[in-house]
Amino acid sequence: ALRRAAVDRTFMVFMLITIFSITGLCWFGASYVMYLRDVLGVQDSMNISLAALGGLGILLTIGAWARFTEQSGSGIVMAKTLAAHSIAPVLFLVGGASTAIVPVLLVLTVLIGNVFSAAFYVAVNRAMLNQVPDHDRVGYTALWTVCTAIAFGVTPLVAGFIIEYLGLLGFRLCFIFSFATTMTSSLLCLKYVHDRDIFKDGWTIM
Repeated sequence: ALRRAAVDRTFMVFMLITIFSITGLCWFGASYVMYLRDVLGVQDSMNISLAALGGLGILLTIGAWARFTEQSGSGIVMAKTLAAHSIAPVLFLVGGASTAIVPVLLVLTVLIGNVFSAAFYVAVNRAMLNQVPDHDRVGYTALWTVCTAIAFGVTPLVAGFIIEYLGLLGFRLCFIFSFATTMTSSLLCLKYVHDRDIFKDGWTIM
């Protein structure tokens, strides 16, 4: 089953785009909390409050994103959410230290990062389920789990090393990598990620 998944060209293209997209989200997600604390001097209580606001934003919007994904297709929503997420690192790059002085800008940046990241995961998981044939669910899902886990695990480690050794420049590089990766992934999703009608009763309608 794993071998069949690995030689499925359409699935592997989708997998590579997904890994690339996840790294883009992780460059930002792994660095912004430390950036708030160490560079902008945001207190821990405010950091926790911002995290709570991000969670609330996800709670209030995730249902709408799920419906939009069903109506528009996974590829389009993946592209749109990645493009929207790329605004968050740009705000930190452009705003610099002044971001901490303008609370609205700080909240907006964190909300954008959290909400559109969660919306992307709704779309990409639907896309994955749509790519999986009934007779090979285990193999395809196992390959998906391993590859995405690597992306989730390796990117924060690399980001941590960059920040530790380069300091402020390391944070800026992480934000630049996040912007460049998510924008590139957005274009790739538009071109290559399409729903597949490979079975009658798929997981996406369960």
